[in-house]
Amino acid sequence: RTSILVVEDNQVNQLLVKKVLDKTGCRTTIVNNGREAIDRLKTGFFDIVLMDIQMPEMDGYSATRHIRNVLPKPLCEI
Repeated sequence: RTSILVVEDNQVNQLLVKKVLDKTGCRTTIVNNGREAIDRLKTGFFDIVLMDIQMPEMDGYSATRHIRNVLPKPLCEI
């Protein structure tokens, strides 16, 4: 089963994405911002990260840079 981390601060979008992905049989985890995404990546395995760009605390650009440049392999390769 494909495991997807969804990084989205809007609750309506969270519900919509979860509903769509659940229909495909994916295991979906939702977090509210880039900081939470980085923390969650360190504690679980994900095949895909769907990242919003504009979020509070840490936006998608900053979170992606952090994932690529700071986290160790294989996390930085997601």
